[in-house]
Amino acid sequence: MADLAARAVAHPDALHANWAQSRFVLGERRGPQVWHELKALRHHPDPVHRLFLADTVWSRNSLTWFNHRQDVAEDADFLASWARDEPDGTVLARVLDVYADQEHPDQETIGLRHAGHPDPRVRGEVPYLLRRAPPPTEVATDALLVLSRDPDPDVRRSVAGAMAGPGLTPAFREALLTLVRDTDAQVRAGAAVALGNSDDRTGAVADALVALLDDQDQDQLLCLEIVHALARRDDPRTEYAWERVGELPPGFGEMPQQEDHRILAYWAYRSRHRPTDPHGPST
Repeated sequence: MADLAARAVAHPDALHANWAQSRFVLGERRGPQVWHELKALRHHPDPVHRLFLADTVWSRNSLTWFNHRQDVAEDADFLASWARDEPDGTVLARVLDVYADQEHPDQETIGLRHAGHPDPRVRGEVPYLLRRAPPPTEVATDALLVLSRDPDPDVRRSVAGAMAGPGLTPAFREALLTLVRDTDAQVRAGAAVALGNSDDRTGAVADALVALLDDQDQDQLLCLEIVHALARRDDPRTEYAWERVGELPPGFGEMPQQEDHRILAYWAYRSRHRPTDPHGPST
């Protein structure tokens, strides 16, 4: 174990072959002795060693679906304990990121603990801990609304992502309607996607999405997301949004265009609103 960790931390880059391979190998190893040796890295004085440990715990749990591990709860408890006292912002942000993928009863408490952390990378992980249980508690809602006004755009973008999904509360809708007019283009895009994927059918949401179509900073993919949102709502401005998408590049996306859910939503909209042929057969 020590040899693999030494190979990894010599190249502190998650994309480096030594780091990635060492993380993967240790993530596959099982047994109490291996876990004991891994956990010891939590108290290593070098934060790079601790960062490698967080990545390795992520690897252990990303393989859970394949190997049907029985000790997942132990990993979650370990991450929860670690998240309470990790002093380095870079490491803590990664610990919270890995912890957010777990099922654990203390996630809201730990998220609230770090909502005011001085490092924006840490604050950016907090929303995913506070939005786990729908609907969020009142204290979690208040913390998310504060974070939606955070001075760091990455934090605001994270909040927009965490607010996405069904069951959009009125408070979250108003926060997203503010974020969709944010000074940062990526924050606006994140808020637009969150609003578009919500079950909110108010005119304010549709109007806010349409207003984005004339934004000079808007990219083609966001226009396509807006097409999807408007088509789901049977909004007559769907065709205008489709025109703003323009010609899609060859090989667009990771699947054939006919299987892209956004394009499928547009063609379904067209099918529902196809004009009746006055010269069609009479009944």
